[in-house]
Amino acid sequence: MRFFARLTGLVVLLYGAWMVTINLFEAVTASNTYEPPWMLFVVLGFGASGAVGGFLFLLSIDGPPRFRAPMIRAIGWVGMFI
Repeated sequence: MRFFARLTGLVVLLYGAWMVTINLFEAVTASNTYEPPWMLFVVLGFGASGAVGGFLFLLSIDGPPRFRAPMIRAIGWVGMFI
């Protein structure tokens, strides 16, 4: 069961980081136009929320003892769902 939890957290962390990286790269190189312009920040926010949520979820499983609290795991789940 812990293997599946680790895999889920890692996949969401990598997907969120990929979203942020790719969209920032496309915005800087102007290879993609975001219409309306504030949509870039929405996409970056969702990607960052997923990456941070996945990271917190992983810390709640295998991290230091101060991160192994049910509240940290719940915050990680919420971040991953956003």
